[in-house]
Amino acid sequence: MEGRWAEKTMSWLRRFGRVATIAGGQAAYVVSVAAAVLWLAIWPSSWPRTVRQVFARQMLFTGYDAIGFTMRVAFAVGLLVIVQVELWLHAIADLDFSGQLFLRIFLRELGPFLANLIVIIRSGTAIATELARMKVDGDVEILEAQGIDPMNYLVMPRVLGVGFSVFGLAVILVSFAFVSGYVVGTMIGVFNASPYDFLLGIMRQLEIEDVIFFVPKTVVTGMLIGAICCVTGLEIQDRDVEMPQVAGRSAVLGLTAVFFIAMLLSLSVYGRVLIFQVF
Repeated sequence: MEGRWAEKTMSWLRRFGRVATIAGGQAAYVVSVAAAVLWLAIWPSSWPRTVRQVFARQMLFTGYDAIGFTMRVAFAVGLLVIVQVELWLHAIADLDFSGQLFLRIFLRELGPFLANLIVIIRSGTAIATELARMKVDGDVEILEAQGIDPMNYLVMPRVLGVGFSVFGLAVILVSFAFVSGYVVGTMIGVFNASPYDFLLGIMRQLEIEDVIFFVPKTVVTGMLIGAICCVTGLEIQDRDVEMPQVAGRSAVLGLTAVFFIAMLLSLSVYGRVLIFQVF
């Protein structure tokens, strides 16, 4: 009996080891792609007119075109949060407390997460599907035959475009959530302060850790999302089997990266994961 239990345990450990090895290799590959993008981006020779055009189109599609939807999401989230706060706490007239609450909810957590989620849904799946179609149609081989590096022309502008777009959308989302939260809070009697005092209450609670937390949680995570979507699209081999799956796979992997990086940053900056204090 003990021998059978030990055999089953070893079997599960071997399976776990194989899965962990594959996942670790894929994660290392995505990180190396993102690092290669940063290395290419610092060289002026990597930015011919064609690459700049791809980068501009990616910024337009991922960032600018998503502003309206992001503002609607921010308004809804700001309204829901302030209504729930009013229901549970009845009033948060203390500006220091309200500033701390808004920073913790929007700047540290909801803002970056929702910006990443919007980009994954709108642009990440589209990038993976576009590159997968180019791969199976032979367009990538045509580029290579013409002496054009797919890494420089296809991957770099998309990864950078996604990273910068996530940062910009997160800033818009947090700012508009603050505005909508204050307006709705004033209308329902939660806030009695002027806009200047409300903003001052938020700024008093702002710490350097919040900036440190916000930038990598948007730019770095966005670049990794872009790298994941590019790698997922370019790794496709079978049109009939893998094409229908590429969008869903890129979305799942992108969301996994968002949660994992958020956990690492929370652990390293604040010493906690979600509500659990670690350090």
